Amino acid sequence: MSSGPARAVHPPAPAGPAPLRAALARIRRERARYRRRRALATTFTAVLLAAGALTGGVVVAWQDRPATFHGTAGDIRLAATVHPADGWSRIVATVAGVRPGQPCLLVATGDDGVAHLAGSWVAAAGEGTTELTGAALVDPGDLRSISVQTPDGHVLVFAV
Repeated sequence: MSSGPARAVHPPAPAGPAPLRAALARIRRERARYRRRRALATTFTAVLLAAGALTGGVVVAWQDRPATFHGTAGDIRLAATVHPADGWSRIVATVAGVRPGQPCLLVATGDDGVAHLAGSWVAAAGEGTTELTGAALVDPGDLRSISVQTPDGHVLVFAV
């Protein structure tokens, strides 16, 4: 009742000390390799985080410093402080010497030459100084100048 040639069946090798030692040695090597890889990955991650924190700290410190602009034209004076925001600028301007009743525009100009309206007011009678808080959609690092202009574009004072 044989369906084909007989096959020799070999019993498994006995689990003696040599195969056990080889298996344990292989497990130890794999664990050591895993520990080295994990230590390298942890070190690499720590270095990246430290570099990011240092770079981010420098950028944040630079962006958090307000910039000042000053300008004079005849009797008109402009002093402005620019406070950085996320991609835009908060501007606190003090303007003195503008003729009472004169409509004024506070304009922030970027390095690209684009003018951004930051605020407007009418110079009041009896007040020699106007303080205005405005905002412009220009990054503080890209801000070239701040000016006070009339609605028809005549520049009253320019500050850099």
